[in-house]
Amino acid sequence: MGWSFYSDLKVISAQEKWDRLKLLIGAEALYNISQKRVILFGVGGVGSWCAEALIRSAVQHLELVDFDSVAPSNINRQLMATSLTIGTPKVDALKERLLTINPDATIIAHNKYYSQKEKWGLKGYDLVIDCIDTLPG
Repeated sequence: MGWSFYSDLKVISAQEKWDRLKLLIGAEALYNISQKRVILFGVGGVGSWCAEALIRSAVQHLELVDFDSVAPSNINRQLMATSLTIGTPKVDALKERLLTINPDATIIAHNKYYSQKEKWGLKGYDLVIDCIDTLPG
């Protein structure tokens, strides 16, 4: 095609982007939300939509954790799953989608399997969200 998706993004001021949310919750609450550090485990059928809601709600720092890749069976229920993203790590495909919504957000993608044995060191996060569908006993 010869075009870059990001070169076609329109520059939107922070004022325009968050105007409606600011009217609803106020400037102070909007600022407080924007300062939160969130980590989300599992970006499938529930987690992908949760991540989008966070980014659309002014969260500026989001970390995504999932080990899986987009499969054709994900297309009917996962935000980032399209015919173009099949085979792509879910966290990478979702990060790209979320950055089209808010290019100013800091989104870190961890393409890894969550294990209870691994120490994640969850200090420093304001919110830890569990959207994992299965965990071994």
